[in-house]
Amino acid sequence: MNLRLRPLLFAYSAFVVLLVLALALTASFTIGRANDELDGELSATIAAHDAFAEAKYHITEIQQYLTDSAATGEDDGIKDAALSLAQARSWLGKVKLRQPDLAGTTDAIASNAQRQYETGLKMVAAYRQGRAEGNAIMKASGGFDDQSDALKTQVDQLYVKLDAKRQTAQGALDNSLERALHA
Repeated sequence: MNLRLRPLLFAYSAFVVLLVLALALTASFTIGRANDELDGELSATIAAHDAFAEAKYHITEIQQYLTDSAATGEDDGIKDAALSLAQARSWLGKVKLRQPDLAGTTDAIASNAQRQYETGLKMVAAYRQGRAEGNAIMKASGGFDDQSDALKTQVDQLYVKLDAKRQTAQGALDNSLERALHA
C-alpha cells in the first residue's frame, strides 16, 4: 500500500507546488500592475502637487514683494517680484506638463499673475508720487488687491482639482493593491 501512495503523494505535491507558483505569479503580476499605476497617474499627480506648492509660494511672493516695494520705495522688491513671477510661471509649466488637462487653468493663473505683476509695478510707481495715488491703484475695483484676491481664488481652485485627481489616483492604486492581496 505504501508503494501505491507514493506516486499519489508525488502528484499531489507537484500539484500544490504548481498551484503556489501560479498564485505567486498572479500576485506578482497584479502587484506589478499596481506599481505601474503608481508610476503613472499617482506619480504624475504627486509631482504636479509638489510643483503647484512651489508655484503658489512664488505667486504669493509677487504680491508681497510689490507691496513691500510700494511701502519702502526701494527697487529690490521689484526685482524679487520679477524673479518670483518667472519662478511661478516655471512651476505652473511643470504642473501643466504633469497634468495636461489642467493647461487652461494653469495658463489662466500664469496670465493673471503677469497682470498682477504689471499692476503692481504701476502701484509702486504711483506710491512714489503719493499715498493717495498708490491707494487708488491698490484699492480700486479691479486693482492690485482685487487681482490678488482673484488670483488666490484661482490658485485654490487649482489645488482642489489637483487634490481630487490625486485622491482618484490613490483610490485606483488602493483598489489594485486590494485585488493583488485577494489574488
